[in-house]
Parts: sequence; structure tokens; C-alpha cells
Amino acid sequence: MGKYPITQAQWRVVAAMPFVKQELDSDPLEFKGNDRPVERVSWYDAIEFCDACLFIPEDMIACLAKQTALPFPYN
Repeated sequence: MGKYPITQAQWRVVAAMPFVKQELDSDPLEFKGNDRPVERVSWYDAIEFCDACLFIPEDMIACLAKQTALPFPYN
């Protein structure tokens, strides 16, 4: 659990990036909507998401936060 929910828009951005240990499903969602939280992800998917976020350049984090209108993880 995090301080902020990860939105589907944020998940898709990170899922499209090169993966660290495993590929992320870009659409593991039952209830659709860019501003809705991501659901139905495994513990390993959550770890991969966090690991991938560590490799996002700092200037891109601000851009992603603007695009998704929510604080992006690790900003």
C-alpha cells in the first residue's frame, strides 16, 4: 500500500517502459478509467512497478505527474 493510489494512466506509462525483471501487463484492469486505481496486480507486479519507477529520469517524473494530474510515485 502506498501513500497515493496508482492510477491506470500511471500504470500504463510504466508498463510501456523497458522492464527490470518481468514484463508488466499494461491492462490488468476490470474497471476501466484513467483516473481509477489499478486493481488485480500481483505482489511481483507491484515490485516491478516500483523498480521501474526508480529508473525514470527526474525531469520525466514532473511531466508524468502533470499528464496524470496526480503525484507520481517517487517524485
